[in-house]
Amino acid sequence: MIKKVRGFTLIEIIIGIVVLSIALTGGLSLLISQVDAYRDPLIKEKSVQIAKRVVHEIQIRAYDEKSDIGGGIFRCSETVGGISLGDCSAEAEYGTDPGELMLDTLDDVDDFDTAKLCLSLKLSGSYSCSDNNYLPVVYFFSDAADEAAQKKYNDYYAGFLVKIEVVPAKISGDADSAKKITVTVRQSDGLEIEYSFIKANI
Repeated sequence: MIKKVRGFTLIEIIIGIVVLSIALTGGLSLLISQVDAYRDPLIKEKSVQIAKRVVHEIQIRAYDEKSDIGGGIFRCSETVGGISLGDCSAEAEYGTDPGELMLDTLDDVDDFDTAKLCLSLKLSGSYSCSDNNYLPVVYFFSDAADEAAQKKYNDYYAGFLVKIEVVPAKISGDADSAKKITVTVRQSDGLEIEYSFIKANI
């Protein structure tokens, strides 16, 4: 006697496909969340890299336009041996001076204030700032002079922008004693992270 082998019915196959697709959807959503978890630290690491480079560029500049730019002994608002360079710049005077547009021409800390820097750059047509005075990251990279380097940085830091604010700060009761610099990095995921430090008049 021949035994009949019964196969799956169409309804059983459809039910099996539905159950399998539900299981795969759950597994896929778990994988997608893991991808985001791995990507997030990379974005934060890039943000920190950008902030370190920008902070370094600012720290190596003079405290004020009226200080001894060459790193000598004279500071603004101070008299040494009868010689005075005059009072430090008032907050209203912060920002770039004529001819200071590119990174290598910014010679003091408050030149980096992007609210005023963006205005100068817009008038010159050399760089375009985004909304709220953000500049492309590549502007602050001193080694991005040629097109190949600029493309490399623009690709690696795609979607990242930088904004800088410089305001007076008092650390010793003297109004001209320090400036607070806040570097805001807008990450590619839209999150904005602030890094602040003080540059003293020393």
